[in-house]
Amino acid sequence: MTDVGEFARLSDDHLIAVLGVHLTLNDGWAAGVAPVRPELFAPGTETIRTGMLATMVDLVAGHAPNGPTGPTVDLRVEVFSPPPASGHVHLVCHPLRVGKRLIVAETLLRSSATSEPFARGLTTFINQPLSNIGEARPFLPMGAATFDEFIGALGRDDGTFEVASIPRISNGLHGTVQGGAQALVAEIAAEHAVAVVSGRPEARSTATDLDIRYLGRLLVGPLLATPTLDPGPADGPRRVSVRLTDGNDDRLIGYVTLRMSAAPHRPA
Repeated sequence: MTDVGEFARLSDDHLIAVLGVHLTLNDGWAAGVAPVRPELFAPGTETIRTGMLATMVDLVAGHAPNGPTGPTVDLRVEVFSPPPASGHVHLVCHPLRVGKRLIVAETLLRSSATSEPFARGLTTFINQPLSNIGEARPFLPMGAATFDEFIGALGRDDGTFEVASIPRISNGLHGTVQGGAQALVAEIAAEHAVAVVSGRPEARSTATDLDIRYLGRLLVGPLLATPTLDPGPADGPRRVSVRLTDGNDDRLIGYVTLRMSAAPHRPA
């Protein structure tokens, strides 16, 4: 087993550094452990953003079977039961197929309290080895109340959300916005779209199914997330499609489909 740690060569305020996933490489598979803390929750709830679970999956699966590879082609996270509100998230990733060009893998997510997974991640990565950029260190303070605030997502009047291309959410290896930040802004945009159509702008929801396809790099920015509600009943879970584009030239860089469900408010 190799103790990889938390990417010490990233800046102290980078998304991956403050997330605090402790990574280990085993014989052909990878594992990670991340502390559960309020910054991960959708604001006003005790429900971890699925976009943040996707960020954890992206990191752990990107190291299976034997070290860092990339970039990510697609990533899906399905949430079966409520994520833990305390303790740790434990991730174990086993490759399903390692080909000359692609690696397809499954990551199971569990809480500290049970052996049953509460979520599953399915990923496809380009099988292109990357240099190891990790060494152990404790997770770092993030200087923001939530990861929503941390990535700096700003809503526009038309329901689109934008995120500036800033170093703290960059993927310097591939010259774009980190894939987890892309998933998170898509979830924020989808939540807003569901809240508006329900007539309850204060309502909170999170994704129980998030499927993102990475189609290109953000070259200039800002990153724009434009949601569209798919046909369906007005009450209950809603399906939302989100286009991720480069605001400089409207070029499509990602496409996300989400199933949004109500997130209970945090007890007073």
